[in-house]
Amino acid sequence: MSNALVEIARIKGPNGLNGKMLISPSGVLPEGLCTFKQIMIGRQGAPRRVVSCRPARKKQFVVELEGITSADQVHLIIGDVLCVRREWLPEPASGEVYGFEMLGFVVSDLCGRELGQVVSVFNNGSHDVLVVDEEKEYLIPVISGIIREVSPEERTVTVDDGLLDGLLD
Repeated sequence: MSNALVEIARIKGPNGLNGKMLISPSGVLPEGLCTFKQIMIGRQGAPRRVVSCRPARKKQFVVELEGITSADQVHLIIGDVLCVRREWLPEPASGEVYGFEMLGFVVSDLCGRELGQVVSVFNNGSHDVLVVDEEKEYLIPVISGIIREVSPEERTVTVDDGLLDGLLD
């Protein structure tokens, strides 16, 4: 199991005066964000104990971390990412992977035509989006129907190009 860090959220601002912060999930386990016992501020930070976590408005959360006790402290870290170690994430179901783990996977359509490799993955607020092939830069939404098969063993993704009219030209 890897100790690689995974971005799970970004700090938006303080929530009240006592160090609680409003955060926006980055797409990895947004519904399970409050299950973590420890979170790191930034990619260099030490793990901090999660004191409290609750859903807030518009798919955001209010989190209180050990050692952050004032709105002034939160103001200093607005925009920073919150990370967890990859080993802290639950294992995905068989045949599934997290979006960030698809970097380097080869993407093909249903006819076997290779579209390129996944060069990055981002979350648009609703779902992950694969960025495929640096030159043409196809943006492929990771949603049911479009992503037909993911093979972690073969490091491949098969997409239904019929549902991507205009995106693959």
